[in-house]
Amino acid sequence: MDGAGAPTCLPEPGPVGEPTLRARGLYDICLRLSMTGPVVGSDVDADGKALLVITGANRGGKSTFLRALGLAQLMMQCGMFVAAESFGADVREGLFTHFKREEDATLRSGKLDEELGRMSLIVDQVRPESLVLLNESFASTNEREARRLAGRLSEPCSRRGSRSST
Repeated sequence: MDGAGAPTCLPEPGPVGEPTLRARGLYDICLRLSMTGPVVGSDVDADGKALLVITGANRGGKSTFLRALGLAQLMMQCGMFVAAESFGADVREGLFTHFKREEDATLRSGKLDEELGRMSLIVDQVRPESLVLLNESFASTNEREARRLAGRLSEPCSRRGSRSST
C-alpha cells in the first residue's frame, strides 16, 4: 500500500462495551488493490452511537464504505494495519454482514425468502457487542415492506446490544 501511495495506519482498539468508531480517509483495501488509480476515503465520527444509517445517491459509495468498515474492523481485531489515515473502534464480539446477492437460478424459493433465511441466521447468532453491517437488505421487496421487515428484525439486535450499520 505504501508503494501505491495509499495510506495505512495502526488502529486504536477501544475496550469492549464502549461504543467507539472514528476514521479519517477510510477506504476499501480490496478496491484499492484492484485499481491503478487512487480511491476516495471516507471520514466517520460515531463515538457513542449504537446505530448508523448510511444514506445517499445510487453509486455514491455506501456499499464501498460498509465493506471498508467491515474490513477495517476485522483487520484491527486481527492486530493488522488498517486502510485509512486513522482508525479507532471498540473491539467487537462478532462481525456479521448481510449484503444483497446476485440472482441465483438454483434457488428453490424466492429471493425474499433467501434474504430472510440469511437474516434469521444473523439474528440467531448476534450477541451483545456485535457489529452488524446491512447493505440493501430486502431490496427484493417494496420500500414499505422492507422498512417494516427491517424494523422487526432490528429489534432483536437492539435488545442484545449490537451495533448496526445499514
